[in-house]
Amino acid sequence: MGKRRILVLLAILMAMPLPAIAGEVTWQDCVKEALAGNNSLISAREKLNQARAQSWTAAAAALPQISASASGSKNGNEAGLSDVPYTGNVQTQNYSYGLSVRQLVFDGFQNTQDIMKASEDVKSAEFNYKIASSQTRYSLKLDYAGLMKAQRFSIITAQIMNLRKKQFGDVTLRYNAGREDKGAMDNSNADYKESVFEVDQSVRQIELAKQTLCIALGREIHSDISVREDFSITEDLSKEPDFDDLLKNNLNYLLAISQRKSAEFSFGASVSSFLPQVFFSGSVGRGAVALWPRDTSWSLGLNISFSIFDGGKSEAQCSAALAALNQAKADEKAGADNTLTSLKTVWYALKDSYTSMGVQQSYLDASVERAKIADAQYATGLIDFNNWTIIQNSLVSSQKAIVSAQAGLLTSEAAWIQAKGGTLEDETK
Repeated sequence: MGKRRILVLLAILMAMPLPAIAGEVTWQDCVKEALAGNNSLISAREKLNQARAQSWTAAAAALPQISASASGSKNGNEAGLSDVPYTGNVQTQNYSYGLSVRQLVFDGFQNTQDIMKASEDVKSAEFNYKIASSQTRYSLKLDYAGLMKAQRFSIITAQIMNLRKKQFGDVTLRYNAGREDKGAMDNSNADYKESVFEVDQSVRQIELAKQTLCIALGREIHSDISVREDFSITEDLSKEPDFDDLLKNNLNYLLAISQRKSAEFSFGASVSSFLPQVFFSGSVGRGAVALWPRDTSWSLGLNISFSIFDGGKSEAQCSAALAALNQAKADEKAGADNTLTSLKTVWYALKDSYTSMGVQQSYLDASVERAKIADAQYATGLIDFNNWTIIQNSLVSSQKAIVSAQAGLLTSEAAWIQAKGGTLEDETK
């Protein structure tokens, strides 16, 4: 009856959520911390800032280029005493300052194309950041679920070790009483030793899972951390998603569209290089021998240039831009097909994981019930050791399998949210 009570208690503990632990973090805590400290996300954010800063280069070329200048000089000539006639020392000085402006008037719309391309490049950078954030969320969820799994395994393995220890003691008593053979006692001893090993192994797995999560959060690698256990999912699996609508909002697909548009503007800019360029220029300044010159000079001009022959450079650049455009179009089409297939694959994997967890739960419920019955039968001699230990091992396997299935379901859900484009920022809304 003692073993039966242990099995019942074990089943109850498996069904109950773990109590809160002082200092443990929740999923939302991890999201906020990763947004601020995840190094991969920080790197992606700074790349986005670089792209935004660089985009101003094209816009700046369309604005007036104004410069100011000032100069002052003093020159001297010292004649030798033997010079005839002797002229003495001669010194001259000169001062000047001015303002000049240069304004692009027409360049075949190349600058317009460059500005539009820069705008698309910023969009691409924003999509790349969101993709990085989505990948970070996926990795963080895996690390979070991994530590949850390790924590739960540490409890299960300790419970199994205590159960195996008691079973070994009971079998030993039966062997000493002549009611069991030595092989059964040795087998029970091996099961106990295996359970001790798994307890030690679970300690190492927790340590590794902690370090992995700390890296994802941007913490010191040896920081102590524990997570609140929650194996529930938030996705609604009752209805089929609209895959075509999800495709239109998929980050990778949107990135491919933005890259294609950027390639179109780049090709347009390369074609514009065959057209003339027109610049307006003007300047005003003063210069004289006095420190504050009064003589004013000014100039206005219009410069028109047209490339007649540049060694084929423009033609080569245009051909390269056209090839890049064709490549971007092909990547966009392939991206749409691959993304649609990926969305369906990940969705079906999520549903399979959910069904698999239900199956494993049924196996666990059956294993607990069979173990209670077998325990009572073994105590009264209705079944032999071999059948009894097979049922006990099945219970142990089911206890481990359900935790793996729960963690696998969270992993599948994380993959589905990533496929839809879910980011860490979305978790804070």
